[in-house]
Amino acid sequence: MMDARNTFEAAAMPYLENLYRTALRMVHDEEAAVRSIEQTFLEARSQAHHISEVTDWRVWMFSILFRKLRFHPAGTVSRAAEPDQDEILGALDGIPAVFREVLLLADVEGFGKPELEAILQVPAELVATRLAEGRARLRHALQYGALPYPQPTGTPAIAQGEL
Repeated sequence: MMDARNTFEAAAMPYLENLYRTALRMVHDEEAAVRSIEQTFLEARSQAHHISEVTDWRVWMFSILFRKLRFHPAGTVSRAAEPDQDEILGALDGIPAVFREVLLLADVEGFGKPELEAILQVPAELVATRLAEGRARLRHALQYGALPYPQPTGTPAIAQGEL
């Protein structure tokens, strides 16, 4: 039993900082981010012995985290940052979560589209569409500053997974 625990910790712990950073960007609340990470690690540890061999721990851990994050409302958190970083983070925070999650996973964490499909559990076409839309919204926010990107009324089809 101790060997399995050590194996789990050796495989999962290298992703702790990236998981926390991503959770914090998604929920905007330090306590909620920590709870999400704790729940992620608890679930992963409880399931690890059922999985014969996890081929990509990073994808698996982020998949669990994003299932947990979908249940947390976004809050706010204050932080000191360099001006350029603050502007980028502010622009990123202004993007709807459905696009922000794809940007964080692809452009910050470096996941490819097949990995994004596995983590977010959406088809490749939807990953590509959300990534393109998220990047367009981020560019717009950075270019025009405080001017909001035009938001569709209601829940967009792309956010519902219909596109």
